[in-house]
Amino acid sequence: MILHEFNANDFLKFLIFSFVLIRVGNESQHLFLYPDGADYLVFSKNGVQRIDKINLQTKYQLNLEKNQEYFIVRFKPYALYYLQKEYLKYENLLKVISKNITTSNSVIVKKNSIALFIMELLDATSLENQIINIFNLIIESKGNIMVSQILLQENIHPKKLQRDFKIVSGLTPKEFINIIKFQNAISTFYCSVNKSKIIKTDPYYDYSHHSKSFKKYLRITPKDFINTKERHLKSIFNL
Repeated sequence: MILHEFNANDFLKFLIFSFVLIRVGNESQHLFLYPDGADYLVFSKNGVQRIDKINLQTKYQLNLEKNQEYFIVRFKPYALYYLQKEYLKYENLLKVISKNITTSNSVIVKKNSIALFIMELLDATSLENQIINIFNLIIESKGNIMVSQILLQENIHPKKLQRDFKIVSGLTPKEFINIIKFQNAISTFYCSVNKSKIIKTDPYYDYSHHSKSFKKYLRITPKDFINTKERHLKSIFNL
């Protein structure tokens, strides 16, 4: 079982303790959730499971099926209570983001789905709709898009784009584009048998650029990544 936990940032830290990504191997596992005052939303292919504050004298056993991925959001006390005041809206939005979270392999997309879920419940609809389009635009392009193209296509002012994007993701559009580009390049690189050929044909153009990106995002060289494989993938999730 591979487990990564990372803190919420920006405005999310006021409502969320942390996010947890779990990938289960060929055997089913049990994960114990100890009393911490948090409410949990557990996303998986089976849907969404809500676990309310665990009694201080007990611990909760979460049963994890083999070969499944789980994305857990640890909400701060009373955060979910506050968010579900409009219960019907809450439930409908939960169904929408559940699909986004369970069908995407990107942790950034999963976190942003939670951010947009919260913003919608906090009546930030005008920001949410346009930012969703921009996120999807970047992801679908695999990072092969320029900020100037986004400005033209979405008819949005540069300052507004920078501000709204930062609110939702904690990143600038350019930073997010580079991350998506790197994630797609590393996915191709990781699955390829002929690594040297991929280096020559991927969006990074040359080995020097490729190596620089590896050191920036993973803090290792491409050669070290090949030799150590999954042990370093956590670095991608923590961007």
